[in-house]
Amino acid sequence: MVRKPVTVWLFPEQIEKLDSMAEKYHIDSRSKVIKTLIFRKKPDFYGKEYLQLTTQIAKIGVNINQIARTFNMMAKSNLDEDHQGPLIQELFKQLHAIKQILRDEGK
Repeated sequence: MVRKPVTVWLFPEQIEKLDSMAEKYHIDSRSKVIKTLIFRKKPDFYGKEYLQLTTQIAKIGVNINQIARTFNMMAKSNLDEDHQGPLIQELFKQLHAIKQILRDEGK
């Protein structure tokens, strides 16, 4: 297979964006940035921020599952009001943890 050159005309601000992407993701040429964007199914342009965000989302999912499990346990056991108090307190703790994670991600 023979490689052939292709010319792409860009505005100065587009070139700046291309260069900043190359720098940010440690890619050593504009050509490689463009090839990555065009041909990779999952480009590696997410960096550490993306990994941190997916980790936080996974933690939120775990908390939501714990809340759902607790509600289901309450519904199945038909606990009287005296026993529901601690479970409801636990649910509020978990909801608070979710809110804190979301607040931290917004910073």
